[in-house]
Amino acid sequence: EVGRDVPSDLRFLAGSRGEIGPAKGGYVVSRGGWMSDRSAVYLALGCPVVLQDTGWPEVVPPQPGLLPFRTVEEAADRVDEIESDLQKNRQAAAVLAETIFSPERALAPLLNRLA
Repeated sequence: EVGRDVPSDLRFLAGSRGEIGPAKGGYVVSRGGWMSDRSAVYLALGCPVVLQDTGWPEVVPPQPGLLPFRTVEEAADRVDEIESDLQKNRQAAAVLAETIFSPERALAPLLNRLA
């Protein structure tokens, strides 16, 4: 059962091979760099993400564990790339999440502005 509570959701996400994340058209057209919070959770759980290009690759360069796509064909190619070395991409996803989304990295600039 999925969606019953946070622990069951986390077990489901952690048990998957990764995420393929299409974006709403407005996010793609605006090129604002949108990235799903669910994608951040997948990365933190060490699950690679193949995410539609909304402009985020201009801020977070594509790398093992997090790859962009613009077309369905590119999405399939990126999944194949992830699958070709799943363990490497799982490790890279976890490191990337720590690098980008750790509280020290994500909140420190905001808190410094408020101080």
